[in-house]
Amino acid sequence: MEAAFTSILIWVATGLFLWYIISALWHYSLFYRLGIPGPRPFPVLGTFGYMMRQGFRDFQISNYERYRGNKVYGIFDGAQPMLVLRDLDMIKDVCVKHFSSFVNRRSFALQPPADHMLNMLKDDHWKNVRSVVSPTFSSGRVRRMYPHVAFSTTNLVKRLKESAESGEMVELKDTISRFSMDVIAGAGFGVQINSHENTENNLANAIKDMMNHSGVIAFVTFLCPWLVSVFNFLGINLYATKSRKIFVSFVDAALENRKEEKAGGLPKRNDFLQLMLEAQDDGSDFMNDNLSKEEEKALSTGTTRKPLTHLDYQGQALIFVLGAYDTLSSVISFTLFLLSLNPECLRRVQEEIDEKIRGKAIPSMEEASYAIHHDPELWHDPDIFDPERFTPENKANRHPVAHMSFGHGPRNCVGMRLAQLEVKVALAGILRHLTPVPCEKTVYPVKLEKLQLRALDGLWVKMEARK
Repeated sequence: MEAAFTSILIWVATGLFLWYIISALWHYSLFYRLGIPGPRPFPVLGTFGYMMRQGFRDFQISNYERYRGNKVYGIFDGAQPMLVLRDLDMIKDVCVKHFSSFVNRRSFALQPPADHMLNMLKDDHWKNVRSVVSPTFSSGRVRRMYPHVAFSTTNLVKRLKESAESGEMVELKDTISRFSMDVIAGAGFGVQINSHENTENNLANAIKDMMNHSGVIAFVTFLCPWLVSVFNFLGINLYATKSRKIFVSFVDAALENRKEEKAGGLPKRNDFLQLMLEAQDDGSDFMNDNLSKEEEKALSTGTTRKPLTHLDYQGQALIFVLGAYDTLSSVISFTLFLLSLNPECLRRVQEEIDEKIRGKAIPSMEEASYAIHHDPELWHDPDIFDPERFTPENKANRHPVAHMSFGHGPRNCVGMRLAQLEVKVALAGILRHLTPVPCEKTVYPVKLEKLQLRALDGLWVKMEARK
């Protein structure tokens, strides 16, 4: 009896193993069956193993060059098939012409409030929130946030002047991260802090703690999204629980305070939360100059605007934090072109469509924006410092999606204006008084980590007063 039971278990295990092998071979042969070239995938990791070994930049460029002459190629992010677009006209078709079939970005299993960030939302929920967030970054409202950026810049320049006087070496990543934290607190929530001198602010420390967990979160949601459901079932939070509670409680309390201030006739604040509340109240009649024609068309179809929930506000507050934490017009454009913060733009098919985009069947997809930015056929000497590429005249003479640092189409970066303002004000403030020069710890050319846009040896300089 016992031998028979053991025999049955062996046969069941063998059957399951064979079933897995056959289903995996069928799944990972998708692009081969479609006649689409691509690197050979392996079970579980797909082509992610190549990326870990080469780094995402070299992996994308090597495939882009290997399949030159093809408009697309296929990779697997774990078990997720991804069609990589390298043809500019196809990218424009997906981002603009056929946007209604590609409204949603790739889904990641995230926990609240991260699952309510604008880039995670889908369909009418995305349209509803985007219709509120977009006018929040109109030129007039961005100007209202300028004093917070200027205040943070003053503290930054003061800190760098002190380092110049003492001859101290400065690690730019740490210093600019502190500056970004000040901008987040001020422009985002109306809280004036100085992270260069005060390291005990609860909100700032909570945000830093949440950011420190971002690498683990990205790995889990990218390669093993099913684990998030397991964590949810077990009550495990990927974000530091205490820090998440501090952040969420702060946003909720700030929202209630703004409503009480409005009811009491108190002066309006000039920060992201306040401006988003105003944009919610303005409705569709507000003159929004932060709206492209493509975005206006996309938002004009769908349901009537609905009030945002607390989770919606929490999600947009979190994405404001993430965007500000990670980011002279021509110089800034070239820097983002050379070292894209967004090396690929992920898309999901909205519905089954009979039409094939330029003759190709479309599963989930991404655009090879980093490799496109380094394509010598599109850009002469792409690695040479030449901000003149981004003068209005040169921009008008090239393909509209040859440069995609902020994305393209209705789902481009909604906070682009504020991000550019922050960088311009900081650079102007620093270079007006100081000049960065190499020091003993300076490593040039900068060596980057394989899977993150971060310098392996830091970004060390000394500051000298301008004469």
